[in-house]
Amino acid sequence: MKSPLHFSLSALHTRRLLIIAAMLSLSLCSCENKRDRNGDLGGMWQMLEWRDAENQVVKDKRSRIFYSVQLQLIRLRDYHDQGDYYQCYFTHTPDSLVIYHPTLYSAKDSLVSLSDLSRFGVPADGRFRIQVLNEDRLVLSSADTLTLVFRKY
Repeated sequence: MKSPLHFSLSALHTRRLLIIAAMLSLSLCSCENKRDRNGDLGGMWQMLEWRDAENQVVKDKRSRIFYSVQLQLIRLRDYHDQGDYYQCYFTHTPDSLVIYHPTLYSAKDSLVSLSDLSRFGVPADGRFRIQVLNEDRLVLSSADTLTLVFRKY
């Protein structure tokens, strides 16, 4: 016959395991909305080429323009600048990318217009069509018939 002390220690042990399991499941749930669901789009992209409507090169990789995609944010940066960069929200589907709500991050953060992003190849409406997206290549085009070609960095 088992003593009452044995049963209470066993119940205490079981209770501890249940509490630990509950804490682990809650901690995993709290990170759920922080997962990057961008697939191949996620990561850092170096612009290799920017072509206009006449298929002429506007900028190439020497321009040192990068798009960095993480969570629901996209960061646009020209490494010839003094460290300033733009951070924007975006949405994407398998065939589109829309950039909106741009903010200039510098000594003093400020909300800016999408037109301020034109030097990064972003059209006035912020809408791109995704022509190619895989693990190492991204090709975007816009209604302004410009094409941006990136490599995963």
